[in-house]
Amino acid sequence: MHIIGVDPGTSGGLVVLTSYGQFIEHIDCPTFSVELPPTKRGGKPRRRTVTDLKAMAVLVAELKDKYGSAIVGIERVHPMPKEGVVSVWTFASAFHPWIALMHSAEFDVYLIPPQEWKKHFKLGNDKKASVKAVSAIVDNTVLIRKGCRVPDHNIAEAALLAEYTRLKFVVGLSAGRIKAGG
Repeated sequence: MHIIGVDPGTSGGLVVLTSYGQFIEHIDCPTFSVELPPTKRGGKPRRRTVTDLKAMAVLVAELKDKYGSAIVGIERVHPMPKEGVVSVWTFASAFHPWIALMHSAEFDVYLIPPQEWKKHFKLGNDKKASVKAVSAIVDNTVLIRKGCRVPDHNIAEAALLAEYTRLKFVVGLSAGRIKAGG
């Protein structure tokens, strides 16, 4: 049995752990860039990163082939006041497909509010705190995206979400740690 933590969104991704809490891998959310028309006449075209749904489907099928069964914890997110419509729409275009695709792979899927898992790890809204919390448990190098030099808070949050999912649904919320290696 494997545990998958999903931090939805175009800059999110997922982390896979063993049922014993050993870190296996992190995978970025598949995306691509699209060109949009300029907002003003004579202006420059804009670019927007969007979720690659086809690549997400392929990724979930590969996870199913690779790991068989899994328990998936997806961060249950919602729009915040004063967020723009485009921002909310872009975010929802990643959140809902993760749920549907993980269910279609016959994984056990749980939606976990950020307040719940962050409270367990004694975290607030500071994104750097997630990196610090998970780096005390697992080697920082596993939190670095390709082409980057610093640990990524989205990968850190996916790792903490996976660990919380493991603790809640596999071990029953006893004190646990993610073990590096794999």
